[in-house]
Amino acid sequence: MSYTFGGNAADDVTIAATGGGNINGQLSAMGGWYYPTTLTGSRYFSSRGNITGLSIDNTLSTSLRFVTDHVTDSIYSAPAGLVTNKWQWFAVLLSNSNALSPPENVRMWAGDANTPPTELTVTTGTAPVGNATGSTSWTIGNRGTASVALQGDAAEQFILSSISGNLLNPAAVGRITDAEAELFRRLFLIPLWRCRPEELIQIPMIGPYGLDFTYWTGHIDVGGAAGTYDGQAFALVSTAPGYKPATFGSSAAFSQNMPPFRQQGRWGIQPIYALD
Repeated sequence: MSYTFGGNAADDVTIAATGGGNINGQLSAMGGWYYPTTLTGSRYFSSRGNITGLSIDNTLSTSLRFVTDHVTDSIYSAPAGLVTNKWQWFAVLLSNSNALSPPENVRMWAGDANTPPTELTVTTGTAPVGNATGSTSWTIGNRGTASVALQGDAAEQFILSSISGNLLNPAAVGRITDAEAELFRRLFLIPLWRCRPEELIQIPMIGPYGLDFTYWTGHIDVGGAAGTYDGQAFALVSTAPGYKPATFGSSAAFSQNMPPFRQQGRWGIQPIYALD
């Protein structure tokens, strides 16, 4: 299942105290499956707190925009070929040192049902100044407490961070080499693109580097209290493992529109795509 946003600009799904996604001197990432029905600049796919997040670019609506929360916020963009009425998958990877005028590196990927995550060309519009600000809340389909809701559907989503620094290279926080980006794509992004988060627990490097990870399935569990549905997100490998309640914006709605690999059943497609 997915969740439809855009009936109200304040539509959102919020998951409090989640694992993953902090940007303070860590390697962090977010992304998932989206089905936009209208491409309006500055509408958000996902965010961490009230600033940091991934959105439609406010200049070119076929591009992605990623902002990180600093004294002077950083702004990055990448042409992604966004289109309407089609399931697309996006992800962003950030390495930040959390120092004044920090070295910061951002990588972005896009894919669809027929194309595994492909790295995009990222342009820096504004460089960060000052320490990064983290958040314990995760908002899907909007930016924190703002009213810039995605117009369309969002399905399976993830956020993660390496709580011991750079998961790929702990001595190089603030930098992501091409080899590290490709390793991250193969180990993490390919399984997540295939809706197979359970494969991440098989990665040997997770334990030593303290991965903090939360995954939102978009599925319904009617056992939750009014407005809250338990079991919508789970911390797979986290400092606080277990299910996380998700609170849904009142004017949005569940949808039967599912991303491609969920349409094929719980286990998605065959693992051959892990080495595309």
